[in-house]
Amino acid sequence: MTQILAVKKGDAPTGKNVAGLQAPELKWKSIGDANSTMERRKKRVKYSNIKEARKQIMGRDPMVFGTEFQTAAEMYKRLKSLLRKNARLNYQACHSIVADPECSHGKRATLVARDIQKAADVSFNHKVTITAPLQSRTFYTLRFRCTCAYCSPAQRDELPVMNQVNVSGGDTTENLPSCQGEVEVTVMEDLRHPLGIVGQQIRIQIRH
Repeated sequence: MTQILAVKKGDAPTGKNVAGLQAPELKWKSIGDANSTMERRKKRVKYSNIKEARKQIMGRDPMVFGTEFQTAAEMYKRLKSLLRKNARLNYQACHSIVADPECSHGKRATLVARDIQKAADVSFNHKVTITAPLQSRTFYTLRFRCTCAYCSPAQRDELPVMNQVNVSGGDTTENLPSCQGEVEVTVMEDLRHPLGIVGQQIRIQIRH
């Protein structure tokens, strides 16, 4: 014979009759936690897949570049130290930051070029590029001519004069003494954060 349990509104069931019952609010909380966990897992998988797809297309991880530092200060300090020890140099380094929606790749590259000149004492005119910027939706590159002038005046007279472009867009006829080395600054999109936070990877290459 089936036993019917009558529960008045507002009464809390007790004893063996509550077996298998769940408070609605606990049930909804459990579902919400599960959904939140699933969303985090989906984000990790999404950005992991992006990284793996890039590896397959490029044949290597495109985010690996030279020596990666934690901060710009560390990167500039190392560069400054190497410049004091070496007449010739091929320095490749990078570090990443959280992207600022108000600062485009192009604007960031211009700021980094100015910082390199001031913080690391690299000899180049950060306002005058060799060519027009190389750019796409995901990266921006500026190239500058080194002006350290370690070669002799006679050697400089034999070097070909290259056209230079003002960062603001106009041409310039300024021909500065140069070792014909280059300073290259690239800022590119960085999607490696496990929670999907968009970053910017800042790359510098000094060849002189």
